Amino acid sequence: MNAEKNSLSIKIGLKIKFERQKRRLSQETLAELSCLSTNAIGVIERGKCSPRADSLEKIAHALKMLPHDLINVNKIEL
Repeated sequence: MNAEKNSLSIKIGLKIKFERQKRRLSQETLAELSCLSTNAIGVIERGKCSPRADSLEKIAHALKMLPHDLINVNKIEL
């Protein structure tokens, strides 16, 4: 279960990073837009922790996406 959770955290982090880079945003800009710290964005993107629901919602809003689009990671291979 723990490996599964880590894998999901990594995939969500990769999805957030991909969407951020696609929009040509820095981590600092995404942090400002989502009212999170730059450190929090970095930790989430590296998959060191899964974002809480409220953080995921803030990130999704900043990226002009729906939260479920960020957690739909079925196509991401590790």
